[in-house]
Amino acid sequence: MNKLFQTGQATALLATLALVTGDFAIPVSAIAQDLEVSQAENPTLIAQTLVGQCRAAKRDIFIYSERSTNSTRIRALPTNAQVTLADNGAAGWIAVSAPATGFVQAADLKSCGSTPPTSDLCRQLRVALNVRATPSATGNYITTLNAGQRVTLRTAEERVVAGRSWVEITAPTAGWVSSGVGTERNIENCSGTPPATGRACRVTYPLGLRTHQSPGGVAIAPGVGFNETVTITGERRVIGDRVWLQITRPVNAWVSSGFVGNETNLTPNPCR
Repeated sequence: MNKLFQTGQATALLATLALVTGDFAIPVSAIAQDLEVSQAENPTLIAQTLVGQCRAAKRDIFIYSERSTNSTRIRALPTNAQVTLADNGAAGWIAVSAPATGFVQAADLKSCGSTPPTSDLCRQLRVALNVRATPSATGNYITTLNAGQRVTLRTAEERVVAGRSWVEITAPTAGWVSSGVGTERNIENCSGTPPATGRACRVTYPLGLRTHQSPGGVAIAPGVGFNETVTITGERRVIGDRVWLQITRPVNAWVSSGFVGNETNLTPNPCR
């Protein structure tokens, strides 16, 4: 019996040595099974490398309620709008936790490093404004900022609630301020003039485009005809699933360039 015990010890020792030297191979399937069991028993072993990371929209997109374009559209995001990732992705979709909870298509995202520099998100207040916790005149009051004070936008996106436009700011304090009502603007870019690119785009919609006092607001004459040229200021807003651009030529107004992801009313497409 002692001899058998010694033989068993020798066998175990040889097996241990073989593991160290690589002369003895453990079946890969056994290792994989053990790893799968361990991960199932302890989900924290699975690396969450993407959760909490920042990404930006490559183009105008939507946040959906499920991993499908047939699900409910929760929120429209303009190009360069930033999101916070909430999982590692699956089936071409990835969950986000901000600016709203839902899902976006992973192929529509890019690194936040390619978004506009902070200087492009600087705005100056034309009037004193209250900072609120939500984009609403009844949102919780945070503080009041004085006329002439500068703020930093989180993104250039504006949200329209009950006819009033709102922007989210990150400095000097986090919250929301009203950027205006209709054509009346409460903020301007930090140079003191409205942002303007002066880029010319041509109307490709066969029936021409209506001109509006504000994004989605009252239509005003005379409109812009097919193949006519407009000059955009760079101001761009998404209301629902429709994209609106501010123009200075041939009239100071707003026109719709089309729908999110399908801006076919103007060329080049999209007109920026």
